Amino acid sequence: MENNVSKQKMFVFVVFVLLLMTVFLIIANQLKKNQVPSQTNKTEVSPTIILTKTKIGRMELILKESAQPIIGQPFSLILLADSNGKKITGFDALIGYDKTALELINATALKEDFKVSSFDNIAGKTVNGARKIQYNQPVVFSNTELMELNFKPLKIGVFSVNIVDKINKETTQMVDTDNKIIYPGAFSFSVNIQQ
Repeated sequence: MENNVSKQKMFVFVVFVLLLMTVFLIIANQLKKNQVPSQTNKTEVSPTIILTKTKIGRMELILKESAQPIIGQPFSLILLADSNGKKITGFDALIGYDKTALELINATALKEDFKVSSFDNIAGKTVNGARKIQYNQPVVFSNTELMELNFKPLKIGVFSVNIVDKINKETTQMVDTDNKIIYPGAFSFSVNIQQ
């Protein structure tokens, strides 16, 4: 009988230990579910924002003379601009052309309140206009003739003269009275050099 009692005690002890282990596992499982996941195992991906430059206004080139250019005789292109109602204090225009076919002789301001300068870039010339200090009235470009570009033709054929959006870190742009940069739509022009 004593053997029977000791077997019963042993059975109760095993059941008690199993019950304790089950309760412990349930509590541990609940704690694990309520924990915040570790930050070291989590990789966060920040959103990528792609900015595009909105085109405001335009810049384009037109032939000054009505007749087609002839080899050896200089011709002129007019740089026109529209600022879409924005008041402008300066501009840069990147002019791209085939340097073996055309030579830019000079760039002349057509608006007396802007000083014009030009310098070489890899595609051709960069021409810029800065508002002269003595002129303080706002200027809005509306199909405005900004400058005259005088070219000397070096070859016969059809050649493009482009207003290029960007070359390296330089951009075709206008600057408004709030010093905000405006990126105009840019148009190309084809010139047919005849003999």
